[in-house]
Amino acid sequence: MKCHNCFKELNSYNVKHIYKCDKHSISNQQKKLNFYLFNNKNFVWNDQTKKDIVRLYVDEQYSAREINEHFSINFFDLLASVLGIQTRTVSEATSTKRNQTLKKKTNLLRYGSENVSGSPVIKEKKKKTFLKHYGIDNIFATEEFKNKRDSLMMEKYGVKALPNRYGNMQKFWDSQSKEFKREHMLPALNQYKLNWYSKSEDEKIEIIQKRCHNLIKSSSSSLETRLSEILTVANIEHTRQKWIKRKSYDFQIIGTNLIIEVNGNLWHANPDIYKENDLMPRFGQSEKITAEEIWLNDFRKKALAEEYGYKVEYIWESDFNILSDQELLTVVLSMIGKEYEN
Repeated sequence: MKCHNCFKELNSYNVKHIYKCDKHSISNQQKKLNFYLFNNKNFVWNDQTKKDIVRLYVDEQYSAREINEHFSINFFDLLASVLGIQTRTVSEATSTKRNQTLKKKTNLLRYGSENVSGSPVIKEKKKKTFLKHYGIDNIFATEEFKNKRDSLMMEKYGVKALPNRYGNMQKFWDSQSKEFKREHMLPALNQYKLNWYSKSEDEKIEIIQKRCHNLIKSSSSSLETRLSEILTVANIEHTRQKWIKRKSYDFQIIGTNLIIEVNGNLWHANPDIYKENDLMPRFGQSEKITAEEIWLNDFRKKALAEEYGYKVEYIWESDFNILSDQELLTVVLSMIGKEYEN
């Protein structure tokens, strides 16, 4: 591969050369993208390609590997970052409907069964292993295993077997007293607390971010999606879900310290619509809080970002309802201009 600026031959050891060689006032991310585009001339980077990538990865749940193969490239992660796409974790990738369907097809082709464990070939292998180690083709049928299992179950639950089929396990749990549930869960709770308090603040933040990722992703509004598409078409690099400490913000404009929050009128109690004592719903909770409390929470969140050198701007749902895409883009460009002025 060659440097897109001086055409020097590069390898994996000196690829960082491009950041110093390219003197243009652009981000390192853009320099890296220019480098890959220069060395992959058959790959056409335009608005249609951007839409196709979003459609394939987000809507049709293609994997990163499949998209790389589809476009004959090897830098999907970079493109995802440029487009503001939140890539899936390994566990998320394996649990998509598309991956599950492909897995079943592969299992059928290789083993003759959608479930590998149900394959005659795998069953035969298990039997041979059990025979070799235990002298019986099914360890779960041995008296030794049954006795150990019954003894353990009696010790923990007072019964030899829990009703764990056809949803009856939930019925069993619901039928137990609060004391039983508390006593049963106490060891796990104590271990969890011990493990949690042993972690550093940075480790705690990382865990919280991972746990919140799916919730925030699933609750992302159509307003955020619309704004992201506007920014993408205008070639404005941005990141969706910018984390600062334990708070997530909707957008950060790459190359600036500008954060943009997209506020729904209801969930953020638009002060043009609601009064301070109005009771407002809380996402995922039955109890309501006042509009003033919501404003205070948003103020604290803004203050945290400013503490770390960021500037926070807001676009309200009511703005989305009356402004065209071009007008919204003008609003964002005005925000970016103010950021550079400061």
